[in-house]
Amino acid sequence: GDTFFDLAKLWHENRKSALSTAHAERVWSRMKRDVFPFIGHRPIHEITAPEVLKMIRRIETRGALDISRRAKQGVGQVFQFAIACGLATSDPTANLRCALKPRPRVKHMSRLPLAELPAFLEKLRAYQVQGDRRSANTKDAVMFALLTWVRSTELRLAVKSEFENLDGTDPLWRIPAARMK
Repeated sequence: GDTFFDLAKLWHENRKSALSTAHAERVWSRMKRDVFPFIGHRPIHEITAPEVLKMIRRIETRGALDISRRAKQGVGQVFQFAIACGLATSDPTANLRCALKPRPRVKHMSRLPLAELPAFLEKLRAYQVQGDRRSANTKDAVMFALLTWVRSTELRLAVKSEFENLDGTDPLWRIPAARMK
């Protein structure tokens, strides 16, 4: 078939082996949820930029601006695949970038002034966890990060086998080079 769905299926099968299983599933799930209901049934050579933009606007109205950009990207990749296969002559997403709603400016948390660090540590130590193990883990992780100054990714992905001599006088954490920045 020459519908958008048919070609998206071929495109996804073609690239799936290069993606992690979880990422491949996320990409396909996004297409099923946000793209196929609107243009999946249409012959690929009949889909226009305004149709794709209308689909993207529906995603934007939910406030999912990142998802709208990823959906546009996925649709564009399907069209590039179709062009390479000789089933389409142009990519209607090529000129949509300026039509997308801009992403909101990211506001990062400001640093904690050094003078406030002792009070923060006291509050952290005094914080009583009420039966939720995740809160206890978060409290311990924050304290561990402050003591080791590791990046959050290194901390979150740590496994017990990386630690040596935990009960001894000189405990050691060996972070694999592959996880280091």
